[in-house]
Amino acid sequence: MSINYYCCNLLNIVVCCHKSKKGSYMILDYENNQILITEEPGETFIKIQESCEFNLCVRLRNKQFQIPYIALPILQKTLKTIGYPIKPTDALKRHHRQFITHRDFLTSLKDSRYDINNPEIAEIVAYIKKTEDEIKRRCKEFKGFYGNQIDSIIYGIIGKRIVIGNDIGTGKTLTSIMIAKFLMEKRNARRTLILLPASLATNFYQDYNKYFHDKEMLIIGGESKKKRESLYQTFKTTPRLKFLNTNYDKCNFDYEYLKDFKFDILIVDEFHKMKNFREAKRSANFFKMVRENWKPRYRFPMSGTPIENRIFDIYPVFKLLDDGMILGGERFFDSNFVEYVESTFRIYLSPQRYKLITKITPVGFKHHTFVKKLIAPYVIKKKLDLPAGLYKYDIRIEPSKEFMAKYEEVKKCSVNASARYAAVRQFLCDTERYGYKNNPKFDELENILTQTDSKVVIFSFFKCSIRAVSTWLKEHGYGCITCMGGDGTDALDVVNEFKKDPNLRCLVTTDKINFGHNIQEAKIIVEWEKPIKITTSMQRFGRCYRSGQTNDVHAYSFIVNNTVEEIIYEQLQLKKDVIEKIIDGLSTGTSTNELESMLMQIETAVLEKFMKS
Repeated sequence: MSINYYCCNLLNIVVCCHKSKKGSYMILDYENNQILITEEPGETFIKIQESCEFNLCVRLRNKQFQIPYIALPILQKTLKTIGYPIKPTDALKRHHRQFITHRDFLTSLKDSRYDINNPEIAEIVAYIKKTEDEIKRRCKEFKGFYGNQIDSIIYGIIGKRIVIGNDIGTGKTLTSIMIAKFLMEKRNARRTLILLPASLATNFYQDYNKYFHDKEMLIIGGESKKKRESLYQTFKTTPRLKFLNTNYDKCNFDYEYLKDFKFDILIVDEFHKMKNFREAKRSANFFKMVRENWKPRYRFPMSGTPIENRIFDIYPVFKLLDDGMILGGERFFDSNFVEYVESTFRIYLSPQRYKLITKITPVGFKHHTFVKKLIAPYVIKKKLDLPAGLYKYDIRIEPSKEFMAKYEEVKKCSVNASARYAAVRQFLCDTERYGYKNNPKFDELENILTQTDSKVVIFSFFKCSIRAVSTWLKEHGYGCITCMGGDGTDALDVVNEFKKDPNLRCLVTTDKINFGHNIQEAKIIVEWEKPIKITTSMQRFGRCYRSGQTNDVHAYSFIVNNTVEEIIYEQLQLKKDVIEKIIDGLSTGTSTNELESMLMQIETAVLEKFMKS
């Protein structure tokens, strides 16, 4: 089905005209990359009914409403059919024409192999080759760019504003630097801002200096406010400095400094961590500076997991790219694409009293295929292509009768379902905390450790697990180091110590190190428990299985049968299927698969099934 078919259905609006005056018309205008639909000033002759197909529900009475650019011709046609005058501004017509031309070119580029006879592509390929040779001379361990990196560099440069959603471990850091370097050398871009989690800032800075020795990057991290003020001034007044590397929190703490800069290029690593633009102050400040202050021509949000747990997570990514041009305004997206469900549940105030609460929760997409067609040209999604393999093993543990008796005892200790759920999850990870010493997971861990001499990374969501596992390892003669929190520098120091010290066999950690860190020295990964988010597992495996890995990586996940862990595992399989259908379909063309499952419904089902167990 064509994208016009979906537009026609999406904009099948019901319009009621009244008090219409001769010469009145609807104004379609362009402002801040958005199509604004407004009434003629002073008139109240039109409304879009609140009860209409596809929930396009808004009253137009001197108000504004934003729609995706792709839908503009359909809206014009719909309103013209009912005899309503239209007046697009010249600016809107010009920007719409540019948008469609660029979109069509990206679509054709994605659906076919790159044409080396195209002068722009030939120029980019020549630059990549020249830079590759230079890096090889400086860095002996660099073996050259992978095919997925070359494709991503070309697509990013041509696309100008592209989501780099390549698989975890595909070398997105070097890809983004290459894009920025080309744009500054060949397209007159001047300065680049790199925003990323604090735990990754130093990593990114070190990677840059490993491949490029030009000292063009300045990093601002945990210095005192006075020192940071001096560093911002240095960056502003030193022409040699072209890259500013800092963490997300500076959008909050250093807003008064950052808002005074102009950046031509914006790179945001692990962008899914900046998705809460409605409530989080740092995210709100970030989007405000992008729109009002920095106004970067080139924008590259990066994430191997653009959808973490809710399909709605993808909206802020495209809000960054164009502030409404691709997916429309926030209200339009909410009304037409987000599926909501109303549910009633109990909050227990005491064993005798409870309160009934009704909430409306976003559970996923409506019109899934249409959304995929809208966003597909703006996402580069490449798979990890390594000679080594990633082998995953789900270790199903059969518990003893004594273990299950203790499990049921812990389950009955708490009054409400949420507390019971948290208690049994922690019991399964650290049984000794609840008076049960023989955790069967340690038997499986010992089997793994005795079969190989490789370094091992053990992940758990719970800090109590980290303490229990590290204690067991030390008691059994295995050198280990732990990471449970702290700032980004702490995590990097722990990772570096683990990599360099041959006596440290195991790294036992929470997901603090789960983004951007390279731990290729470890060939074994253990998930002490399955996480709620399927993307958390993807990030965990990506610490070891990433670009440059030449050895097979083996990942083991522990699941205790007949417990809540089995329920979580079953629901994760459904989540995995949903995410793969949405994200993997972006790598080529525009798939027409209909997606019926909703991620939030799946997550709700975990607790509901646990309550019945």
